[in-house]
Amino acid sequence: MLAYGIATQALRYPNAEPSWKLFKDVVYKPYWQMYGELFLEEVEDPSVVRCPEKSWLALVLFAVYMIIYTFERVQGNSEKVWRFYRYSLIYEYFDRPTLAPPLIIFSHIFRIFKYAKRTCQVLSEEENNKLTAFEHAGMENYLLQKHLTKRDLIDSKVQSTSERIDKVIVDLEQIKERIITQNEDPSTMTQNQSMTLQKTQSIYMSPRPQPGVSPMYPDSSAQVEKRLANVETQLAQCVRLLRTIAAEPKPRRSVRPQIEIEGVSGLDSHV
Repeated sequence: MLAYGIATQALRYPNAEPSWKLFKDVVYKPYWQMYGELFLEEVEDPSVVRCPEKSWLALVLFAVYMIIYTFERVQGNSEKVWRFYRYSLIYEYFDRPTLAPPLIIFSHIFRIFKYAKRTCQVLSEEENNKLTAFEHAGMENYLLQKHLTKRDLIDSKVQSTSERIDKVIVDLEQIKERIITQNEDPSTMTQNQSMTLQKTQSIYMSPRPQPGVSPMYPDSSAQVEKRLANVETQLAQCVRLLRTIAAEPKPRRSVRPQIEIEGVSGLDSHV
């Protein structure tokens, strides 16, 4: 309330004389405005005395700034406009016939003959070869740009899928460690749990692309598409294993003998 009152009083009466009345003015109106009394009659009444300070310098500075801004815009485009008019003038003199009237008719006849010759004339073998080479270069550049765009898209898809697999692998590791901790005796493990652990181990041992590294393959995008399909298959298999582990019944607790399941000890090295 005090901050609002001080700011309002300073903006409305910047040249007010220092007095004890300022303390009342700072608190009085903001206090009543908290209860909905906005004193709109003082703001909208045209007969109320205006603020004691009336500055005309802001309008003058605003006009000066607008002139400077307009000048900068015109100056920035002036060179383009000058070049356009200069080109028009030079082309007008270049296209103008050499002879004066009435001899200008010969200039028009010469132009018609020159236009007909240029239209009917075919390209020479050298010019045709240059045009063909230019077309081939343009086609190769277009195909290369299109191939690079497709390659970047496939690489980004492989990287995104690899990151998703890493997250699923971490979840599988936690679930697998929890299952092994709850029941480390192989005789008490169910057949479904054993198969689940073997499948999880095969997923850990299978090769997968490193996250954050774009795969660089020597061939075209066919191998990249194949690798992407393999990665997506592994991801779908991880999801199915997670659902299988979540749906299995909780095993009973037993004595915790020290056992080693093949591939489990090296689990951290693959993550």
